[in-house]
Amino acid sequence: GQIDPEHCRYALGMEDGRIKDEDITASSQWYDTTGPQYARLHCDNGDGAWCPKGPLEPSDSQYLQIDLHKLTFLTLIGTQGRYAGN
Repeated sequence: GQIDPEHCRYALGMEDGRIKDEDITASSQWYDTTGPQYARLHCDNGDGAWCPKGPLEPSDSQYLQIDLHKLTFLTLIGTQGRYAGN
């Protein structure tokens, strides 16, 4: 099938909660308040971000994984820093 650009500009639910916390996993987390469920846009819950455990080196393979439950063609991914500016 072909990709219809008209259907490619809508958010999938990381900000508004349609993607559930249990569908967001990560390789590690620093504290309970920096778990993967806090990796949402404009989130000020917990410490306001997902933070992997420990100091990071360029060779580290930390990841954040979102289960969308179906094959999904992503055309844009938005990121931001912590709400506190870190």
